[in-house]
Amino acid sequence: GFPKIAGIFLEPSDAEYGSMMSLMCTVTDFYPEDISVKWYNGEECVTDHVLTEGPSKDSNGCFRLSSVFKLTPTALDYDKPKFFRVFHETLRNSIEKIVYLKLPGMH
Repeated sequence: GFPKIAGIFLEPSDAEYGSMMSLMCTVTDFYPEDISVKWYNGEECVTDHVLTEGPSKDSNGCFRLSSVFKLTPTALDYDKPKFFRVFHETLRNSIEKIVYLKLPGMH
């Protein structure tokens, strides 16, 4: 089946400068198992501080995985989008979710 992506979940939901946070995303209902997921901070692909669990088989016979990107926001993260991108053979193009951290404005 086609991968379904939940929205990116922020923990905690309010980002703070200098305080580590997690961005989490879950992909479900894909088949076959072979899949590639990537996090981007702006244009830059992130490999450090990323933990991906799965794919594991779901009760419906499809697969699921979850991925967490941990980061400590700095002034450079203000207004910079974070992307979670999924590549799978059932997709003609990759699909992605995007989130902006709710950081206090820079004055």
